[in-house]
Formats: sequence, structure tokens, C-alpha cells
Amino acid sequence: MNAGQKELKVVVKGLVENYYIVQETRKAMDLREQALCRDEIILHEKDTKKGGDKKHNGHIIHEDNDEVIIEKKNSKGGTRQVTVPRDKIRKIIYRKFDTVEEAREKIFRFPIGKRVADVSSVPLKRMEEDIKNQIGKLIKDWPVWSKWLVNVKGVGPIIAGGLFAYVDINIAEKVSSLWHFAGQHVVDGQVPRLQKGVRRSWSRRMQVIIWNFGETAVRCGKGYRELFDNRKAKEERNRCFIYRLDNGKSDEDMADFVAGHVLDEAVGKYKVGKFIENKAMAKRIISQLQDDEQLTLELDRKQAHVNNRAKRFVRKVFLSHVYEVWRKSEGLSVRPVYPVSGGDGVHESIPIIYE
Repeated sequence: MNAGQKELKVVVKGLVENYYIVQETRKAMDLREQALCRDEIILHEKDTKKGGDKKHNGHIIHEDNDEVIIEKKNSKGGTRQVTVPRDKIRKIIYRKFDTVEEAREKIFRFPIGKRVADVSSVPLKRMEEDIKNQIGKLIKDWPVWSKWLVNVKGVGPIIAGGLFAYVDINIAEKVSSLWHFAGQHVVDGQVPRLQKGVRRSWSRRMQVIIWNFGETAVRCGKGYRELFDNRKAKEERNRCFIYRLDNGKSDEDMADFVAGHVLDEAVGKYKVGKFIENKAMAKRIISQLQDDEQLTLELDRKQAHVNNRAKRFVRKVFLSHVYEVWRKSEGLSVRPVYPVSGGDGVHESIPIIYE
């Protein structure tokens, strides 16, 4: 890498960082604008039967010291009235404006001398687009972008610019190095998590960039979306599995894994289909099985878990393609790429996707 490439990487990296700063600020302002325009919301006291809080969105049509009557929409498009005793109400949030545009006009503009400054999220959106255009111009001669990524659905200047700025392909001799750098590796068969007092071994920014690719890619109708659909169908077929309790791991580690799954067998007082909400419940289930001298636990993955596994597969395949295309364009050696194990001991070699 020559001095000019290093300088270009620094510039692009700065633009990518600025983009995410602007984006987070805009999202926060969007939420504030929307909050000023939402309907009145009534929050009940805790629902002792179902747990949590009841919440009603609608318009208050009557209010006195004894009760509040709120009109809300029903599932069929009509309206119905709900009467809430005053002593049951925890909080009321009143609507201030009818539209976001009205909120911007009344609150998000203030005079500076003879000018009026706009402090809404609108100019921030324009800044995001401007940064995208700048990055696109800076990386236009990068072969990985101009000959491949520019045509890939779900990849734009920010994702491509992030790859260009953060990744040093010269030291990524194996695709596993790139996976690790982007936080897509595994530790003892599990997705790595941040631990207190333990320094992170991957790039948080690169992890965000690749996560964003996975989210945008599955919303597109071609290319990596088809890969996602195929993998999701496979994950659906394998969503029920056997977890062994004699795997050598501590009860703490096993509970950490089991939490978030659904029981596919009855365990003590817990019936089939029970969602294991937290580690405490997982520990109780594991303890019950150990008392019964049972060494296996039948689990089922939630739909969101299935979707996330398929997205992770797509992210790892995409990074393997980045590794292959980029290393070849730089004239560097490329090791055989087998993105992800199919789960049956057979590794899959997936051709590069060009759209």
C-alpha cells in the first residue's frame, strides 16, 4: 500500500465516521419530531394477569377526576371507546402538533439575525446524501467497487467505503481473519459477546457496517436475498435440535446458551412451547434435568432466531466474496474459500454474486 492509498483510506474513514454521527443525530431528531405529533397515550398500572403495562393509543374525548375516556382505532378500521379509571392511569402524553411539518415550523426553526435556521432532521438527511456522494467519488477507481460492488444489491458507498477504509486486505491472508475483524467469528461454537474487563478483539465499526449490509441485502429482491431465502428454508428445517448437557461447559455457560430458545419437550412444570425468557429460568430447567439424570434437552429456535442465523450466513458469505475479489485484484494469493459449514459436516463453496 503506497502513501496515496493510505491518505485516501484516512479520508474515506473520516467520512464514514461522520456519516454515522450524522445518521444517529438525525434518527434522534426524527424520534423527537414524531413524539411531538403522536396521539395521546395512556399507560395503565401493571397488568397483574398478563404482566407488563397496558398501553392505549388514541384521542381523549372525555376527562374528569374519576375517569378518562379514550377513542381508539380497532382492527377493522373503525373506532371504539375505552374507559379508564383515573386511579389506574400511570401517565398521559398529550399530542402537541398534528403533523411533523407543523412541529418543524413551530419549534425547529429559530431566527439568527435576518436568517432563519432550520434545526430539524431535514438538512441532516441532505448531509448524509452528500457524504455518500463524496465517498462514491473517492472510491470510484477502487476495482472492488467499480467492477463488482457498485452492481450488488444492498451495497452502497457507505458499506463499500467502510470496507475500503477499515480493512487491510494485505494482512487478511485467510477469510477467517476478515470474519474475526468484522465480529462474525465464533468462540467455542457461539457468537462472541462483550465481557467486562476483556478487550474486544474485533472492530465494532466494521461489525456495524456488515450488520447493515445484512439488513439491506435481505430487503432486495435479487442476489444475496436469494441466498438468504435458501438458507432460511434450511434453518427452518433444522430449527428443532438436541442440546447435550454433558458438553463440558459450566452451568452458567449452558444457561447463557439455552436462554432465548423454546422448549420442544416438557421439563418439570414447564410445558412444550414454553419460551425460556432468561438465564434464571434456563438454570432451573437445566437443574431439573440434571436431577432427573437426563443429559439432553430438546430445544426449538424462535422465528427471529432463525432469521438472524440466515442473515449471519449471508454476511459471512459476502465477506468471503470480498476477500476473494479484493485479494485477486491486488495480485495476492487466495486460499480456497468455504464460507460456512452446512451443518452436516459438508462445507459449501458459493460462487460470487454479481447483482
